[in-house]
Amino acid sequence: MSVSPDVAASLQAIQSQLGDAQLDTLLEPSSDAPVPERTPGFLLKHAAGLQAGGAMLLQTGSYRFGRSSNSLMLDAGTTNDPQFGLTISPQGLVTVYPSPSGLIVDGHVITEATPLQINQVIAVGSDRFMLCPSDRLGVTRTSGSADGSRPMPQKAKGKAVDQAIIDWVEGQRNHAIRARWDGLLGPVEVHSRITDNDLFPVGSQDQTFGHVLLGTADIPYQLPAELADVNRATREHAEASFSTLPNAPISVDLTRNSVAIVGPRERVRAVATWLAISLAVSHAPADLGVTTRAPADPGFWSWLERFPHHVHADSLGTPGLPPAVVTISDERRAHAVLPQGVIGILSARADVPDEFRIIVELTDRSASFTNRDTGQEIEDLAVIGMANAVALERSMMVAQHLDSSNPGAPT
Repeated sequence: MSVSPDVAASLQAIQSQLGDAQLDTLLEPSSDAPVPERTPGFLLKHAAGLQAGGAMLLQTGSYRFGRSSNSLMLDAGTTNDPQFGLTISPQGLVTVYPSPSGLIVDGHVITEATPLQINQVIAVGSDRFMLCPSDRLGVTRTSGSADGSRPMPQKAKGKAVDQAIIDWVEGQRNHAIRARWDGLLGPVEVHSRITDNDLFPVGSQDQTFGHVLLGTADIPYQLPAELADVNRATREHAEASFSTLPNAPISVDLTRNSVAIVGPRERVRAVATWLAISLAVSHAPADLGVTTRAPADPGFWSWLERFPHHVHADSLGTPGLPPAVVTISDERRAHAVLPQGVIGILSARADVPDEFRIIVELTDRSASFTNRDTGQEIEDLAVIGMANAVALERSMMVAQHLDSSNPGAPT
């Protein structure tokens, strides 16, 4: 479909207005949205921009995207405050609401509420977002299957697909997904805990101590052993439908591993920034500290000093430090041998020493994951990142919360 001269002029005006602005996202799920038996869901994939390759999970509710102090996850804009909204109905209808100045969808300017279809692209400044389906969100909300303990139903006679067993397998698969999320904080949860002043939920004795979310990916799922005794049609249907955990969380324990993040410097730093923020929001400063080794650009990480978790590099090895300290090593040269608990920022995979057992490799549009110890490889990781300006805003909000709860503390 061709674009009329008037629309082309509007498009040029909006692009001129937004420039290369990178929007943060402000998520405001509607609290009174009805919850159907199955919650429709989508992924809003970040197809272009500083953090291309990431994705945000969207469920039934309302979402508003814009540049503000309460914004979430993406990159800070430098112009005014353009916003757009998305709603997802219980029936799975996605509607996009443009800002007063309009919005670009698939290269065309829209100025009123418009249905958004799968694979359509929203353009805001230099960011591009694509709406994609998410199988992960077809989670059945029924009693009995939520904890994964319900036994397999009695086998039905005959050779047809046994729907009761298929439903049970789906419940087991969904339980496996939920179990992987236990104790992990995604961008929405981090944002909510900062705004609600509900910090440091992970204790030093928790199984998830030191664990942070890198992103999500489709990974293989080991089907229940009970399927060996069901008829062939049922078993093959289950294998075809549920042999993958879609959009499963990929996490790493930074107290036991060192992670090398390799690729374009801005993207790599965005991922490392997210990991540091996630650690600081989820862990108490008495249990876990964060320090930097950043001769290339120490000023980039200055926001970290607002967190009580910050440990000065020259104090490492002295008494009184938290029992676990994670180091962000932001150096342009190959890294020297470092202890466990390092987030290493490198420009090329060839620079990764053997001490880094986990490697996250980024390109301009994708990310991959390798665990040298387990042999696990993921070629399509939807990695999470956070811009430096957003981290500064988050650190200021946390510092304000802590100051208000301890007014006698020095500032």
